[in-house]
Amino acid sequence: MREDPSPATVPSGYTVTMPTFTRRHVLAAGALVLALGAGTGLWVGSWWDQDPAAGLLVLSEDEVAILDALAEAIFPAGGDPAIGGRAAGCGRFTDKVLSGMAETQANLVRLSIHAVENLPLATHHARFSALDTPMATQLVRDWLAHPQPEIRGVIQSLYIFLGTAWTTHPEVAPRIAALSTCGYGR
Repeated sequence: MREDPSPATVPSGYTVTMPTFTRRHVLAAGALVLALGAGTGLWVGSWWDQDPAAGLLVLSEDEVAILDALAEAIFPAGGDPAIGGRAAGCGRFTDKVLSGMAETQANLVRLSIHAVENLPLATHHARFSALDTPMATQLVRDWLAHPQPEIRGVIQSLYIFLGTAWTTHPEVAPRIAALSTCGYGR
């Protein structure tokens, strides 16, 4: 049992009351932890062993749509070159890349895709793929500078996959090759 703080550490006029936990509080906290764990398990279980969509090797159509929304936020249409990440087919390109990875690693990338889709729920009350492009672009910028390294790491990892997809697209690769002396795109 903890002792009450000494009177010297309590500002005058304040009363210190130590929290009291009853068995009911402990049971409620335990039930909450179990419910959250079950909810997380059901969420992950809803897609973890899911078969790929028709015409895809690893991903579902929803996962490709999430990646395309992220690619569009990173590489919006109308720039130079004009093709955006969605039109460049970055999601389908990433599906092909994931097909060459071990199943566990591909599933961890899929976990990252779903995490990015659900991250904005708390702050924007919408999934990532439902955000308009300017909002999604700002969110990606914020995540790339986020103080939590896990969030930065997830977005950087997906950025690499999508960046590879976009820069190797036939409309983009010649532009990148012109800037590179290493023979890129040749």
